Amino acid sequence: MMGSINTACEGFLKAGKSIPLGIIPGGTVNNFARALKIPLNTTDAIKNLIHGNPTEVDLGAIGKTPVVSSLTLGRLADIARNVKDEEKKKFGKIIYLIKGFKELYSNHSYKLKLTANGRSKAFRAQILLITTTNSVGGFISFNPEASYDDDYLHVFWLKRFSPLSLITYLRYFVTGNLKNASGVRYFKTKSVKIEGLSDQTIEARIDGDPAMCVPFTVQTQPDFLQVIVPKT
Repeated sequence: MMGSINTACEGFLKAGKSIPLGIIPGGTVNNFARALKIPLNTTDAIKNLIHGNPTEVDLGAIGKTPVVSSLTLGRLADIARNVKDEEKKKFGKIIYLIKGFKELYSNHSYKLKLTANGRSKAFRAQILLITTTNSVGGFISFNPEASYDDDYLHVFWLKRFSPLSLITYLRYFVTGNLKNASGVRYFKTKSVKIEGLSDQTIEARIDGDPAMCVPFTVQTQPDFLQVIVPKT
């Protein structure tokens, strides 16, 4: 489903404007729908299209490529790359945790440079995550500081991610306190340039799908989308 939403948003970016977007969730995680409190049940989602109201929603973008919900680099991207479509359909989002346990025993890190808010920083990280909402992986309390219309990108990176730290990070993750965990860095910005500082190819994943390799710049498009959401 995120692929369908991204396709529509790519068309909006190319046109330079959007029209009201209605969503009937049909994916594995439905992260964007959860963030906007759109019903996951098909019948209720259709009712929302009839009775809901359009609301302004931020969109991330790399040129004309939309970032609807999230962008990942590093081991999160490696985990997602190893999950097949048939596995997602059969096991749901739990398959990412299963595959993640295997990836945890790798010590692979990436040397990156981020430029944002007028500053640049070079560092090694195993995971880089950029989100546009408060929801990641279907967990809508992931980052209470964020919202779909706050005009910001939310950037996290983890220096190390090991089997011993998994339970700790999961606890911080599901309670919305990941940015307070040891070894995690967080900031928010309206634009961030990401560069690799080694010869290795570093591929991003956007909303769960393979995307371009670094370097690139992610920018927020404040209130660019109009998405039909339930009346409050």
